[in-house]
Amino acid sequence: MANDRRSSVSARRNTTTSALAAVAMLVTSCGHPHGERRSPDVAIGRGSAVRTFRPSAAPTDPAWLRTAPPSLPMRPAVDPTIAERRLANGSRVLVVERHDFPSVSLAFVLDRGICDGGTAAAIYGRALGSSPGRDCNDNLLYLHAVAADVYKTVTDDSVILRTTVLPPLLASAISRLAPMFFAPGLAARDLEMARRSLKSTLSVEGSRQDRVAERALREALLGRGGYGTVIVDASEVDGESDAHVREFRAAALSPAHVTVVAVGDTTPNDVVTLLNQYTEGLPRADVGVSACAALPAAPLTGEILVVDDRGAEQSRVYVGVVGVPVGHVDGPALDVLSAALGVSLSSRLSLKIREEHGYTYNVRMRSREWRAHGLVEVRTSVETARTAEALRGIMTELDRAATDPLDDGEFLRAKVKATSDPGGHTSVVASLLGMATYGSRADSVTRQQHVSNVTVGELTRVAATYLAGPRRAVTIVGDASSALARTSSHERTGRPQVRGRPASRRKQ
Repeated sequence: MANDRRSSVSARRNTTTSALAAVAMLVTSCGHPHGERRSPDVAIGRGSAVRTFRPSAAPTDPAWLRTAPPSLPMRPAVDPTIAERRLANGSRVLVVERHDFPSVSLAFVLDRGICDGGTAAAIYGRALGSSPGRDCNDNLLYLHAVAADVYKTVTDDSVILRTTVLPPLLASAISRLAPMFFAPGLAARDLEMARRSLKSTLSVEGSRQDRVAERALREALLGRGGYGTVIVDASEVDGESDAHVREFRAAALSPAHVTVVAVGDTTPNDVVTLLNQYTEGLPRADVGVSACAALPAAPLTGEILVVDDRGAEQSRVYVGVVGVPVGHVDGPALDVLSAALGVSLSSRLSLKIREEHGYTYNVRMRSREWRAHGLVEVRTSVETARTAEALRGIMTELDRAATDPLDDGEFLRAKVKATSDPGGHTSVVASLLGMATYGSRADSVTRQQHVSNVTVGELTRVAATYLAGPRRAVTIVGDASSALARTSSHERTGRPQVRGRPASRRKQ
């Protein structure tokens, strides 16, 4: 029995020794993956039981593993065939036939939005649901029953009602959606439900600081109202009267300003026939041009606005410049430049602010184009104590874009990032929604072609033109009593002045 026990202990000791030797070999080989130096001998055990192992050098990685893969090429631009029709009431219809999948994406688009109506427009878009003779609950339950769930979107320039439905149920969906959009009832219950929905969105934890920063940035660049409108608090929703929402409907809704988009397994004739059938007899009116179509040019800026949010652990940092409206010749170049500087982890801002310095987990840049204006913005959240350093890093990268051209790899990656799947169903729908809102085929559907023609020289030019220091506005929402005070130093940030205004922390 004693001999068996000693044999068992010896076996376990040998097994442990072998395992330790294997680990030692792995550790030493991992330390020098390419075999630059010979691994030292490894001794395992004690006394007479010591065994010496001589780990072999790790093999050299193959060439393909040591070489970065080339950037993916841009996919060829696809220009879908768009059938354009007019309804009997004057509304436009855009149809793209795609018979590769049995579904139809349907959208009703009003080319008026928050720029025209402010908070009233935001409530209006969410209140769509009732129609002549039917309340909102009846319509939505019916649409859900035919698998045509409704999605409502309100942008700066549009109100959109969308669904996706199976082709045999297209008539059922249009029978309810068309009256809902062309003749919305806006009953008191509809408006109350819309307010609840909007306030629920505003109550998302941590989102208020971002809205405060964005509003301050837009107002600094574009002025109050119009494209400077950003809804921050639920109190603004409660303060908007039902009468004002109905006034927006009267001033904005007209068949001449509505476009219906259909993409999928259907035909233009089928869509037009159904729409004419279910819009017949609905009220119609003619309204004027958008109030946002002729805004004055935005003034140059150069200030930093610090919005005090006492006790905040992070600062929201927003840097922006006035961009270009939809259809501007420099729009595609600004898209590519934004992709190069701040769309992915390999973008310049991310490599500098996130990877090199660790100031933030995420930093993003985007170019936004509207009917009469545009906005190019950089946004990030950083630890309060690192706010000044992060802001200085952002400014440095924006300056560098005008003097340090992209290399070939950066340039190709940026162009790929600036475009979506050119032939995908979602991309086609998005293109037609842009065309419905802004009216021009060249500005939306053929965007990919314009992006593919952008050159490195154009990126340097638009960076020097639009991202120049005097044009920038900066808004910071954070604890101004701590590290944010350092951003007031002209030497540290290169900005002229800092102003503060209270922004008390509210329960979300």
